[in-house]
Amino acid sequence: MAAATFGIAIVLTLAGCGVGDPQAGTPSAAVDPAVERDPEGTADDNLAFFDDVNDRFLSADPSPGGRPIVDNLVAAGFDRDAMELTRDTTPTGRQADSVQFSVRIGDACLIGQASESGYVGIVGPLLSGSRCLIGELRPIDW
Repeated sequence: MAAATFGIAIVLTLAGCGVGDPQAGTPSAAVDPAVERDPEGTADDNLAFFDDVNDRFLSADPSPGGRPIVDNLVAAGFDRDAMELTRDTTPTGRQADSVQFSVRIGDACLIGQASESGYVGIVGPLLSGSRCLIGELRPIDW
């Protein structure tokens, strides 16, 4: 888990991303009508939509756990089979400080991180083995 957190922290730092406004909206799959998902578009084309969906959902609870985040992204139209998710609990059963999640689109990834500090989203490269995230992943099998 530490490797995954460290890896995403490096990616987010290098990308120069800031933390999103945790008061950006209300929790739901509803999005700003000016921001639309482009089912045929690239990860870059869909970053604004991805960010809007996550900002709105995470504004009520910045650390809801991985399953609600994935379910919200699916409700917004993203493909569950293209998603990855880090564990949201530590080996000792405590809540993880942050959860990273991704959606693979073509040869790139929409990557998000949710924590008490807020939400951050970026477009990252597809890693070897067609993965988006580094470290141990949680199965998305519900």
